[in-house]
Amino acid sequence: LEIAKRAVNEFILGKPVHVVFTGKSGTGKSHLAMSIAWDVLERSNYDRDVLYVNYRELLDQLRFAMNDKDAQRQIQGALMAELKTADLVIIDDIGAELGGNKTSDSSRYNNDTLTGLLEARQNMATVVTTNLTAKEL
Repeated sequence: LEIAKRAVNEFILGKPVHVVFTGKSGTGKSHLAMSIAWDVLERSNYDRDVLYVNYRELLDQLRFAMNDKDAQRQIQGALMAELKTADLVIIDDIGAELGGNKTSDSSRYNNDTLTGLLEARQNMATVVTTNLTAKEL
């Protein structure tokens, strides 16, 4: 909880905050990340852009559009534009795409997508939640 409070305070001061919440499923990581989002919105008088991305759902949408390259480019282009301009981005549930099988390696596509998301957020406030450990990440 203290990490979340400190992250909001630093964000309000204009610092590029990066926070990663790790832990088992059901421990409140997503709830805490959304609390950060709401606190930022309230303390900024709703003058900040906050974007929430569920990583598993994003991958599902991108996979669905794989057979239609135009649709895939449109989704990726729109997402990257939002990611690069949002004041705060929450990327929720990294690791859920593994389906609970932490022993399997995530695909190159999943890794490339995540790398693109994180590169788009360099020096910008980002909160990530995951059920993976630091070693598994």
